Amino acid sequence: MGDVPDSAVSGFFSLIKRAKADGRFNVDRDRVLLFELPTEGEVSVNMTRVIRYDATDGQALSKAEVIARKQVMEVVEFLQNDVPGFEEAILINCGTQIGVRESRRIIGEYVLTGEDVVSGAKFEDVIALGSYPIDIHAPDGNEINVIKMKPGTIYDIPYRSILNKKVPNLLVAGRCLSATHEALASARVTPTAMLIGQAAGTAAAIAAKEETLPRNISINHLQHNLRNQGCYLSENEIKGS
Repeated sequence: MGDVPDSAVSGFFSLIKRAKADGRFNVDRDRVLLFELPTEGEVSVNMTRVIRYDATDGQALSKAEVIARKQVMEVVEFLQNDVPGFEEAILINCGTQIGVRESRRIIGEYVLTGEDVVSGAKFEDVIALGSYPIDIHAPDGNEINVIKMKPGTIYDIPYRSILNKKVPNLLVAGRCLSATHEALASARVTPTAMLIGQAAGTAAAIAAKEETLPRNISINHLQHNLRNQGCYLSENEIKGS
């Protein structure tokens, strides 16, 4: 993808529009979205979209899986026929299963909000950092609605947002954390989910060792352990690294 390493492409709107008008592209996406991979000549393509199916319904999820597989082949054909440079492209691999952007999540001791994300909110019980913008894929259309943050904005994810209110020995991680629809559109991304998962696992280990409930462990002890594992819990720690 040229001389720029680790490139990403979000565009070719006119090519998508033309292919849709011709009846050759029926996926609910409005753009080509791809990311360069470490292996030369390989890219990761993010262009399938299955909407109006309930991810909490097993039969609906199975139907969505079938549709997504068909969309993969439609995207490959579109890239080969319409996007310059992809004439001889081949499909190497695709996801092992359909990715679910949002379904059930807990109501925790704190609900992370969209305002927390865009304002770079700070919490004393921080267990992970996030910096991805609010990225909402329209549930009934092909648009991507992005609420951008001021460059350099980093927000805290509090320990309370992975503690369930009703089940005292439950910790959650990833896209089922306690967050609004808008906040989840940022916190759901892989790097942030990995950080939350590491914090949840560490907290569970401390609680098990101390024979207590997760909500009773020392947040300072948890944060100390996370820092020892190489996790950054503040902007100053990132800048000083």
